[in-house]
Amino acid sequence: MRFGVYLPTFAWRDLGVDQAARVKEFARKAEDLGFDALWVAEHFLEAPGLYGTVWMSPLLCLAHAASVTTRGSGSPPAC
Repeated sequence: MRFGVYLPTFAWRDLGVDQAARVKEFARKAEDLGFDALWVAEHFLEAPGLYGTVWMSPLLCLAHAASVTTRGSGSPPAC
Protein backbone atom coordinates (compact mmCIF):
# COMPACT_ATOMS: atom_id res chain seq x y z
CA MET A 1 0.00 0.00 0.00
CA ARG A 2 1.22 3.50 -0.79
CA PHE A 3 0.46 6.64 1.19
CA GLY A 4 0.44 10.29 0.23
CA VAL A 5 -0.08 13.49 2.16
CA TYR A 6 -1.67 16.82 1.27
CA LEU A 7 0.78 19.67 0.96
CA PRO A 8 -0.54 22.72 2.82
CA THR A 9 -0.90 25.50 0.26
CA PHE A 10 -2.42 28.18 2.47
CA ALA A 11 -0.61 31.25 3.74
CA TRP A 12 -1.37 34.36 5.73
CA ARG A 13 -2.15 37.49 3.76
CA ASP A 14 1.34 38.87 4.38
CA LEU A 15 2.93 35.95 2.51
CA GLY A 16 6.69 36.19 2.63
CA VAL A 17 9.68 34.15 1.57
CA ASP A 18 9.74 32.33 4.91
CA GLN A 19 6.17 31.07 4.47
CA ALA A 20 6.83 29.99 0.90
CA ALA A 21 9.97 28.15 2.07
CA ARG A 22 7.78 26.01 4.34
CA VAL A 23 6.48 24.25 1.23
CA LYS A 24 9.95 22.83 0.64
CA GLU A 25 10.43 21.99 4.32
CA PHE A 26 7.09 20.15 4.44
CA ALA A 27 7.88 18.26 1.23
CA ARG A 28 11.30 17.17 2.49
CA LYS A 29 9.88 16.06 5.84
CA ALA A 30 7.06 14.09 4.18
CA GLU A 31 9.56 12.28 1.98
CA ASP A 32 11.86 11.61 4.95
CA LEU A 33 8.89 10.10 6.81
CA GLY A 34 8.27 7.70 3.92
CA PHE A 35 5.20 9.18 2.23
CA ASP A 36 5.00 8.14 -1.41
CA ALA A 37 3.36 11.24 -2.85
CA LEU A 38 2.39 14.84 -2.21
CA TRP A 39 -1.05 16.10 -3.17
CA VAL A 40 -2.52 19.58 -3.38
CA ALA A 41 -6.04 20.94 -3.59
CA GLU A 42 -7.21 23.85 -5.67
CA HIS A 43 -9.08 26.49 -3.71
CA PHE A 44 -11.13 28.67 -6.03
CA LEU A 45 -13.03 30.80 -3.54
CA GLU A 46 -11.96 33.19 -0.86
CA ALA A 47 -14.15 34.32 2.04
CA PRO A 48 -12.82 37.61 3.41
CA GLY A 49 -13.76 38.02 7.03
CA LEU A 50 -14.39 34.32 7.58
CA TYR A 51 -10.79 33.24 7.64
CA GLY A 52 -7.52 35.08 7.31
CA THR A 53 -5.66 32.89 4.86
CA VAL A 54 -4.95 33.02 1.17
CA TRP A 55 -4.20 30.07 -1.08
CA MET A 56 -1.04 29.71 -3.12
CA SER A 57 -1.13 28.25 -6.62
CA PRO A 58 -1.23 24.45 -6.21
CA LEU A 59 0.77 23.75 -9.36
CA LEU A 60 3.48 26.22 -8.38
CA CYS A 61 3.61 24.64 -4.93
CA LEU A 62 4.05 21.19 -6.51
CA ALA A 63 6.85 22.53 -8.71
CA HIS A 64 8.46 24.11 -5.66
CA ALA A 65 8.22 20.81 -3.74
CA ALA A 66 9.47 18.78 -6.71
CA SER A 67 12.71 20.73 -6.64
CA VAL A 68 13.65 19.07 -3.33
CA THR A 69 12.01 15.62 -3.55
CA THR A 70 12.40 12.47 -5.62
CA ARG A 71 8.96 10.86 -5.32
CA GLY A 72 5.71 11.61 -7.13
CA SER A 73 3.22 14.40 -6.66
CA GLY A 74 -0.18 15.14 -8.07
CA SER A 75 -3.28 17.23 -8.18
CA PRO A 76 -6.89 16.14 -8.41
CA PRO A 77 -8.35 16.91 -11.83
CA ALA A 78 -8.81 20.65 -12.33
CA CYS A 79 -12.02 21.21 -14.28
